[in-house]
Amino acid sequence: MPRRPIASRSWYLVLAAFVGLSLWPLFARCPPMQDYPQHLVLTQVLANIDDPASDYRRYFETHLGVVYSTFYVVTLGLAKVMSIQTAGRVTLGLYPLLVLAMVWRIQRRAAGGAEPWGAVLFFPLSFNQQYFLGNVNYLLALPLVILALVDFEEFLEGTPRRSVAIRQAVWPFLLAATHPLALMVFIALALVTSAW
Repeated sequence: MPRRPIASRSWYLVLAAFVGLSLWPLFARCPPMQDYPQHLVLTQVLANIDDPASDYRRYFETHLGVVYSTFYVVTLGLAKVMSIQTAGRVTLGLYPLLVLAMVWRIQRRAAGGAEPWGAVLFFPLSFNQQYFLGNVNYLLALPLVILALVDFEEFLEGTPRRSVAIRQAVWPFLLAATHPLALMVFIALALVTSAW
């Protein structure tokens, strides 16, 4: 088996370290996000609105729309097999994993397979004001925009594979469901990319 170059090993070690550091806050009693408890309570209400043991139906009306729904939908799905607290943490864990997917896709597109060391900065930059405010759908939307743009570039580069074309049809819906601003940014950047 051929040995990997030192740079590749160090690249993967740095990525693993950043992913570990990014997931670490999720193991606190309450993740350091201002609005996260509110999002979790809303998810708890949505999950148990029809439970006769709860009094939620008496005090709450639920209207889960398509826009801003990604955190709630994913957490509700996961809550079917785990506690709501664990489901919320797993959903929050998608954020650093999406950042990792974004960095990995950028690396795959780099010339000659070189490691794009600058892309590692996405990890520390992902802990920004929106993170600490707990705007969970906005956070999930940030790496999704980049992933959608990378797919769009592949779509423009020639005869697209069927999987790339299908993803191009899905991205707008996923971005709109996560955060409508993400969809607008994607459309604007896609127009610039296609005109470039």
